[in-house]
Amino acid sequence: VVIVMNLMDIQPLFTTALMVPLLAIVYHIFPKLTPWEASLLVMSRMINDTSFLLLGAFVTCAIMTKCQLEVRIGGVILPMLHTRPNQFFLALMVSSLLLASVLFGGAAALLMLSTVLPTIRDLPVGSNHTKRWLLGICFSCNFGAFLLPISGPPALIAISLLREYGKTLNFGLWMCVSIPVCFCVVITAWVLLCLIFPVRGGSPYDDAAGTPRTRRTITGDGSGSVRRRTPPLKE
Repeated sequence: VVIVMNLMDIQPLFTTALMVPLLAIVYHIFPKLTPWEASLLVMSRMINDTSFLLLGAFVTCAIMTKCQLEVRIGGVILPMLHTRPNQFFLALMVSSLLLASVLFGGAAALLMLSTVLPTIRDLPVGSNHTKRWLLGICFSCNFGAFLLPISGPPALIAISLLREYGKTLNFGLWMCVSIPVCFCVVITAWVLLCLIFPVRGGSPYDDAAGTPRTRRTITGDGSGSVRRRTPPLKE
């Protein structure tokens, strides 16, 4: 019934989700239990500590998005771009890791990509800077989903499964394990990406000096025109 309601879009998704406990009791999903016992079981599975942790993570995500953390992070690390590209890349990955720990990985990746996207547009096609930036942000956001217990669904699911087997992990113990592991993995990924996609020292725009780019612009009537664009040269 729930699947049919979702496919037919009869009502909002959150309303359909709230109907799951009611339908489980009405259709006797648990035949060996009385309606009262079945209702207690369903509600204990649906509304528990993990659910409230997930709601808290959504609230934290909304607050951090309103604060525009990606803009503040970009203002701090972008000055390193022209003189220390490798250090800028490391700072970009660490920032993505930390941002993904308070936001969900997909949202953090989109925010960090919006920070470097204007610079990527000015680089030549196939630049190693572009390749390793994009891969580094994606990798770091995936690792950041495990930095805190509320960083993402995988961590919440792991905590919930441990509780079912009688094992509990407090916030401090989780951090003692996750912080060194996540930072070691990020640094390892940074080293590998720097070796796989090496760049010259100095500004990324040095690679674009004298290399005209081709950009396609779309007009209002849908037709496209191609124009050549040369990145700015160093003074």
